[in-house]
Amino acid sequence: MPAGRGGGAFRTRRLDHTEFPYVYLDATYLHVRSEHGMVTSKAVVVATGVTRQGRREILGLDVGDSEDEVFWRGFLTGLRSAAWAGSSS
Repeated sequence: MPAGRGGGAFRTRRLDHTEFPYVYLDATYLHVRSEHGMVTSKAVVVATGVTRQGRREILGLDVGDSEDEVFWRGFLTGLRSAAWAGSSS
C-alpha cells in the first residue's frame, strides 16, 4: 500500500510493544483495477504475529507486482526496521 494512499501510520508504527514468538507469512494474488482502468494481478503479502497469550496482530502488509525475492526482502526488512524487538531471531 503506497504511503500516499492511506495506511501511513500503520506502516510506520513501532512493533516493540510486545513479543511475537510466532510469525506467519502469507501471500495471495488479487485482480486490481489500475488508475487507467486496466485489470492486473497483484501480490498481497501479510505478516501476522502471535503473542505468548495467543493474541494475533497484523504486523504488516504490502502490495506488489509479484511475490519475488526482492519484494519479500523489502517487506521483511521494513518489519525489522519497525523496531521488531520481540523476535527471537
